[in-house]
Amino acid sequence: MSEKAAGFCPKCGKPVHASDRFCPKCGATLI
Repeated sequence: MSEKAAGFCPKCGKPVHASDRFCPKCGATLI
């Protein structure tokens, strides 16, 4: 089972998880 996306990257708009510190697609820092 995969995690549900907690939001979207502000830089590229890809879905990101709450546990992500960086966007897996573009590498932007997530807060």
